[in-house]
Amino acid sequence: MERTNLDPHPLTALVTGATSGIGRAVAKRLAADGMSVVVTGRDAQRGAETVNEITAAGGHARFVEADLEDPAGIDRLAAVVGEIDVLVNDAGRPSGRRPRT
Repeated sequence: MERTNLDPHPLTALVTGATSGIGRAVAKRLAADGMSVVVTGRDAQRGAETVNEITAAGGHARFVEADLEDPAGIDRLAAVVGEIDVLVNDAGRPSGRRPRT
């Protein structure tokens, strides 16, 4: 499934939790590898920062705000994004629990 960066129809990757941490790093890497990335998260400012970093490096990205704890938010995300080729599910929230020792 290898495509070049010159492909007019790159693969589309949806990365949840892409506004920070591992999700952001994955989104940036997928864009660097030539994919069109849909950045999702709850924070529009951090989403815009991620998209700006990707586009400044020559990649393609857009942000869709989504709260994946809300079933309606999941439905809205699916409707707005449409078809994708790759899903990276990195959305999460710390549980606040300490690891067992």
